Amino acid sequence: FDDDTPEEDSFFSDDYTIKQVHDLEDFKPLNKYLSRSIRKYMVEFPIALSRKLSSNSLLDYYIQKSWLIRRVKDGVAPHTHGNSHLSAVIYLKVPDDSTPLIFPIDDDHFCFKIPLGKVLTDSFVDVKPGTIIVFPSTLLHMVNSTDNEEERYSLSYDIMVTTKRPVEGMVLDPSYWEKL
Repeated sequence: FDDDTPEEDSFFSDDYTIKQVHDLEDFKPLNKYLSRSIRKYMVEFPIALSRKLSSNSLLDYYIQKSWLIRRVKDGVAPHTHGNSHLSAVIYLKVPDDSTPLIFPIDDDHFCFKIPLGKVLTDSFVDVKPGTIIVFPSTLLHMVNSTDNEEERYSLSYDIMVTTKRPVEGMVLDPSYWEKL
């Protein structure tokens, strides 16, 4: 793979092509791993509506986009994925002294506007090969640059959460949609 020039078969960005990594046969086992991880995430995290729905199998999960990331030294600027509900990253190859995935808390974070009585700080997640992290797509995240010359490979996903029947405030499964 070469991510320096956009090619039709480049999977190293979510900008170049409509081909998706999750459609490649070699990545199907990772999709299954992701599916189990998302279901566990949705049951374990205290989101009242999703907990109620996920416990009785009323939710479906769709990979909307997927792409590979190769980094040598450079980081990833703070960003979110406003086009999806959940994001996930699976680390495929990680140098021993790799920089962590960071979830920064900025000064405008809504939690600073309510009296919580505790100090919020950035969250750091150390990663190794096989680590999978699932999180809300609207959560700001980044990776700092490093002096390490080794390649770091990860696979990122944008995921939509849908319901199998109409539920207020939730996205209905696309099988019910009508393309205009």
